[in-house]
Amino acid sequence: MGKALSMDQAIAISKELEESLEQRQQDIIDGFMQVLQPLFRLCSEYIVGALLTENMLYSVAFLIDWDHEPEFAIAIEKLDAKYDNRLRIRYNNFTAPFNFVNLRKS
Repeated sequence: MGKALSMDQAIAISKELEESLEQRQQDIIDGFMQVLQPLFRLCSEYIVGALLTENMLYSVAFLIDWDHEPEFAIAIEKLDAKYDNRLRIRYNNFTAPFNFVNLRKS
């Protein structure tokens, strides 16, 4: 603080900060999956998707058996409460499972 940095020092600090942010992101993702892991028995499949905005931390789609959706929704609500307005968790239930469709050229 209050000291002029060389280009190498500034780059080193930037790299360290980026690595720290990436690790924090992975820790949050691991926390999500730890909560959701026991619920994998309720879904037929899951797919990790591409991040659609630079503000997104993680994108995953679960193909949940209809009868088990309420139990899965409760787990998502618990995750949302855990992060108490620090993160916004979007959960779209009862939507078409377009993430699980593979279109092939014949």
